[in-house]
Amino acid sequence: MSFDLQRDTLPSNVEVKGDSQQIVIVSFGEKSFNSECIVSVSGGSSAEVLGILFLTGEAIGHLKLGMTHKTQGTNGNVLIHAVVSDSATLNFEGMIKIEKSAQQTVSYLANKNLLLSENARAITIPGLEIEADDVRASHGATISNLSAQDLFYMQSRGLTGSDARLMMVKGFLTKVIDKIEDQTIKAHITNDLAKFMETKEGIINV
Repeated sequence: MSFDLQRDTLPSNVEVKGDSQQIVIVSFGEKSFNSECIVSVSGGSSAEVLGILFLTGEAIGHLKLGMTHKTQGTNGNVLIHAVVSDSATLNFEGMIKIEKSAQQTVSYLANKNLLLSENARAITIPGLEIEADDVRASHGATISNLSAQDLFYMQSRGLTGSDARLMMVKGFLTKVIDKIEDQTIKAHITNDLAKFMETKEGIINV
């Protein structure tokens, strides 16, 4: 299932039981959003939440995601990549909770943010709450700018500065898009991102 935060309402609760479920969250644009979702995983199932975000203008995005493992042998992954430009702000809170009954669970949470301007902001708060003792779980978060070293290297290989920046931003988001299993959803998001980046080329190339 997929949700576009520019027009869709993210469900507050999603239950994954006895199968595998991938949830894709996207938002490309200037519209602010305030979304919260808890994914409950049980019955030996697997759940993955993928986020591809590009905030522009004065957008303020609030995204709060929780993944709760309730029974033994479940798997989870939360991966959110966000590009923030202009004067936009992203506030991300992520939490993995593993209940005492969810032994032998494997779960990971990662949020990576790429800032394209001096006024862009990202605030990220990842967390773990583990009540079981036989699990594998970790979380991480990064906030960075386009690497001057990488830009220099790409230009030394013949790319213009503009093309190098566009390629780096696209590559940053494509790392998550490539993980989408539903080919129809993947193609749709890839097309939407390409169209969006054409309109925002000036922002990327500041």
